[in-house]
Amino acid sequence: MSSARDAILARLAATRPAFGRERRGLQSPPMPADAEAVLRARIEAAGGTLQVVPRANWTERVAWPGAVSPDVPRSGGGPPHGAAIYSAIPELPSGSAGNQAGGTPEDAPLDLAILRGEFAVVENGAVWQVPRSAHERRAALLAEHLVLVIEGDALVASLHQAYERIDLATLAFGWFLCGPSKTADIEQALVLGAHGPRSLSVVWLRDPAATNAIA
Repeated sequence: MSSARDAILARLAATRPAFGRERRGLQSPPMPADAEAVLRARIEAAGGTLQVVPRANWTERVAWPGAVSPDVPRSGGGPPHGAAIYSAIPELPSGSAGNQAGGTPEDAPLDLAILRGEFAVVENGAVWQVPRSAHERRAALLAEHLVLVIEGDALVASLHQAYERIDLATLAFGWFLCGPSKTADIEQALVLGAHGPRSLSVVWLRDPAATNAIA
């Protein structure tokens, strides 16, 4: 039985295309002339928002998702003071209710998750994100608001280019995140946040001198 199984799996493996093999007759679309405008339109169509800010003091420039109640004030220009925050960004520590980056309680309410994105796909507004821990992966699903931070030239024109950039052979897990959680299964009424974040913001850290001509 084992030898028959091995023979079947070997034949299947032999027919599988190798990663990185050139696609015959297919060409990826070029980067749009105004990549930022197209990316913004795609993200907003999915229900999210895009903020482009310079790196200098960027945490004070971002319009962070609103406080969950009037009793939770903002601290300067940063995230709401006192909110339960999970952050994978060194500049913004996790805080409140024991929500530390290395040990967020599984049953603790989470207001805001701030994660690092690898790059964004201009054609559909999705952000490729690789969780570094189980806590980070859980935070992306359980937080009321999700913020993804990308930097510099972290744009690709299409999903074709995105998969060329991802090393599937060495990757344990990763996902494309696009827009907040939404469903319209019940009476065709659109509901945000039914089974995940009810808002998603993409923060693009880009120096003023940068252009949209991104390879």
